[in-house]
Amino acid sequence: MGGSLIALHGRMRDEVLRLVAALQTQAVYTNRDYEPDAVERDPAVQRALLRHGITLRTLKDQVLFEKYEVLTRDGSPFSAFTACRNAWLERLAACCVTAYPVEKYAGSLARPPIGDVPTLEQMGFERATYENFVSRQELRVVKPGCRASCRA
Repeated sequence: MGGSLIALHGRMRDEVLRLVAALQTQAVYTNRDYEPDAVERDPAVQRALLRHGITLRTLKDQVLFEKYEVLTRDGSPFSAFTACRNAWLERLAACCVTAYPVEKYAGSLARPPIGDVPTLEQMGFERATYENFVSRQELRVVKPGCRASCRA
């Protein structure tokens, strides 16, 4: 489709600022990340971008419905699975699960102005082997009927 992968390694706020400078970006569009670390990280990234006059726009990701899109009649979260499931299925429409035609937007994808994808070794990872991970003397197994872990 004409775009490329830009892989960076480092502190998110610093890497995003470096990338937007290299791309001469006016706005950053990203998918919302619902993980606890990301919920803390993303507002910090947004503040850093705003200090440079760059807007951060987040969009729905990883879910069919945002947390506020399927609620009880009084607007609160469901406390029972079956009621939540029924409301979720009621809201589900064909458009929610149909592939989106992204081809017409392919020309808007950024071309990478900086380096290649870093290797795992360049990011500080070491090649894992069984011997590196655990030696035979450290291996502990639990034998049937044994309450404590026993040496292998």
